[in-house]
Amino acid sequence: MKAAYSADGAEDLMVKDRLRLGMYLQLAGKSDEGWQYLNELNAQFVDVFSQLEISNQMRVFLQKEKQFNKAILFSIWSIAKGIECSRFNIQSSVSMTDQMAKIRSKYDMPLDDSEKETFGKTPKGNPITDSAYPMFLSRLNESTSESGIYSQIERDMKKAKLSDLAKPLSQDLAIYFTTHKAYKLDEIRDLVNHRINVV
Repeated sequence: MKAAYSADGAEDLMVKDRLRLGMYLQLAGKSDEGWQYLNELNAQFVDVFSQLEISNQMRVFLQKEKQFNKAILFSIWSIAKGIECSRFNIQSSVSMTDQMAKIRSKYDMPLDDSEKETFGKTPKGNPITDSAYPMFLSRLNESTSESGIYSQIERDMKKAKLSDLAKPLSQDLAIYFTTHKAYKLDEIRDLVNHRINVV
């Protein structure tokens, strides 16, 4: 399988396809090799969408290894990457709106019927007509809220027999996610270690 990932045309493989090798190695009893491979992917594919998939797969890998406390860290890291994806999507929607407004102004183009409903305004005052924009905002608000975080970590906390710490950890994370724009794994590890020993 490693040979397949380095063959001509392998650059077209999606990250989720590449993640399979780590899991196959784990199934073959080569967990150290599988974990190393996932870490290599994590270093190689640094865009937010790939990071979201990789962090979630690392969580699954650790749970299969019965390392439930460590899996919590990657569950939370996955939430952080999901928040970054939502912010990226919101910013892309805003940027596209401003670009389209500039083009419309330059060429005197009116809005078409599908663009009549607005879902907000950009900082430049242009109406946002992207119908996905409210979904991105809703996802962001839910992911950064205490209740949203709790619903995402509750099952993993239960597997680690730490259900009683899910609420206070969710409170800590809600503060962190709303007061920081960029997230760092070591900061999240420190925050989680305040409640749970994951190292």
